[in-house]
Amino acid sequence: DDARAAALFEQGGDLPRALDLYTRLDREDDVLRIQKQVPFSLEQVGFLEKKGRLAEAARAAFEHGYYSKAASLYEECRQPEQMLEALLALAQGTPERWVQEKIAATSKKLGRFRQEAEAWDSLGEVENASEAWLRAAQQLENTASGDHQGIADLYSRAEKAFEAIGQEEKMRQVHRRVVEYARLPEVD
Repeated sequence: DDARAAALFEQGGDLPRALDLYTRLDREDDVLRIQKQVPFSLEQVGFLEKKGRLAEAARAAFEHGYYSKAASLYEECRQPEQMLEALLALAQGTPERWVQEKIAATSKKLGRFRQEAEAWDSLGEVENASEAWLRAAQQLENTASGDHQGIADLYSRAEKAFEAIGQEEKMRQVHRRVVEYARLPEVD
């Protein structure tokens, strides 16, 4: 009998095997009790997901390095900040295009424009990056107006990106902001 075997495994200290059996037996209380002591597998994450405990499943997936699953679950339970953290962790080991695209989109929604710009830059998406660098500079200008060098640096990144895509007018407008914040002499 699997229930008895699971109990014996637990009593004998073989918690991973007990957890596997309790998961297969659909014994939620036992799974939740033991899962605090044993590294989770994707199967146990799936168990929590199946039980509708999405936030717990996402947290467990993240804590045990299942970042793609964590991001998906955090998205499903509408926790964009946590989803972004899972995506950033995933990007460390998986520099795939879709991860960076998702980081850029989520960062933009959360108002993390510098992070958005960095994601677009990593993909070579200069047009998207140019606008994101501009938003990042404007955001810093509005939230930390005393950080002249930081603001100038962000405007400078936007200026270079606009120049790279041939948007001369925007480049000139942004250059004026670089000069203003970096206190550079104006050169025509």
